[in-house]
Amino acid sequence: MRRRNTPILALVLAALVGGAVPLLGGAQGAPQATTPVANPQRPTQPSSGPGSTEALFGGVTVIEQIPSGQPQTDYWLFVPTDPLTESVAAAEPYPVVIFVHGSSGGFPGPYLDWIEHLVRRGAVVLFPAYESDATVEPEYRYALQRDVRSGLDALEREGVPVDVTRVAVVGISLGGVLSVDYAASAAAAGLPVPAAVMGIAPGCLTDMECLGADLAAFPGAARLLLVTEADETDPMAPAMIERIWEGVDAVPLENRDIVRLVTDGHGKPSLLAVHTQALAGGADKPDAFDWYGTWKWLDALMGCTFAGDWCEYALGNTPEQRFMGTWSDGVPVAEAIVSDDPA
Repeated sequence: MRRRNTPILALVLAALVGGAVPLLGGAQGAPQATTPVANPQRPTQPSSGPGSTEALFGGVTVIEQIPSGQPQTDYWLFVPTDPLTESVAAAEPYPVVIFVHGSSGGFPGPYLDWIEHLVRRGAVVLFPAYESDATVEPEYRYALQRDVRSGLDALEREGVPVDVTRVAVVGISLGGVLSVDYAASAAAAGLPVPAAVMGIAPGCLTDMECLGADLAAFPGAARLLLVTEADETDPMAPAMIERIWEGVDAVPLENRDIVRLVTDGHGKPSLLAVHTQALAGGADKPDAFDWYGTWKWLDALMGCTFAGDWCEYALGNTPEQRFMGTWSDGVPVAEAIVSDDPA
């Protein structure tokens, strides 16, 4: 196994050159033209709370692991560096976020802004490139498990202290299904069982083949968010949401929600609730749907699960959970729709 430290700037540049990757074949709309000053502007990132600019670390170390004799990366590790206070420096070990990409997305560039946000807040991010050694959907779950095991072994070799009792898994599109699959299969595979799980726009490329785990084994003590879009056009998405939701009935309803983003065209550019919304890196710049949506919800889900903080932002159909920011003219962005009904 070859180890390569990759500057995070190099990943940013590669993402900008390469552009976004497909998730399930969808594509985000091209950037819109600059709008007149009179038009309401999008919300800016909050300065405090979940999803905000607050950080505990000033830098990120990137470790790329490449199998000997192979051109493709097995997984990437993102580790916090440069603690901003002495108390933070003494607060190890780190929680772990397993970040599961969408189809054909085994390079972290299109997700890099979100990954950097998580790491600077104090988590180690393990980004498995599960498609590098699997070619069909039923095999992805096993490749993901292998990459997680190898990544955790690498962290131990590198002397990076992590707390495997504080593990979250988040996935996008195909990765959204695999994140749920991992949670349900981790214990049997001898891997850390996540206590916080978020699947964003979950869907398989072909029928339901990417979900192979017995959902009856999904950890009943976990907290779960399924995030989708009110404008979702994937005909398979509702069936996948319903299958997951009905399969994880060991999780109490107060510890799980379905959250739907809603397109808002009040200002320019519009905020679009589309399949690729969670891309945040390179040409896909983060926006209110990230800061007040997916970033906020994952930060809060982890805070609630690991420390009892921010639960009102994570779950429960609360105003804090639904709030999506405010346009520059003071008009609130259309709230997220929170439900316990997959229909």
